[in-house]
Amino acid sequence: MSELIFLKLGGSLITDKTRPYTPRQDKLTDLADQIAAALRTQPDMRLILGHGSGSFGHTAAKEHNTRAGVHDKSGWRGFAEVWYQASKLNRFVMDALHATGIPSLAFPPSANVTALDGRVAAWELNPLRTAL
Repeated sequence: MSELIFLKLGGSLITDKTRPYTPRQDKLTDLADQIAAALRTQPDMRLILGHGSGSFGHTAAKEHNTRAGVHDKSGWRGFAEVWYQASKLNRFVMDALHATGIPSLAFPPSANVTALDGRVAAWELNPLRTAL
């Protein structure tokens, strides 16, 4: 079985942190091209690609103070807004990968991971394992 590689694209690399909700499209295109080239040279590579949320998720998280956790209805509204903004950024990432012909699936952490007191409490890996 081929080596499993985890590559994280930092949020400050793929977004303009000085302008809320602004992707760095040139960087996304360049990174997708580099990943596609690597996959052409190593077609059996198993790659898990993660990315930060940069000026998307962090802006919403700061506005709603979600770092303090979710304790009430207002907190859940904030959690939903952070998810929404992070998923918008994920769409830009997925579009860049798709444009290069890289078949990709998105697994948002909120669908597979639960946390307690700021730490991972449970992480359902079966969908990811199946995809790989």
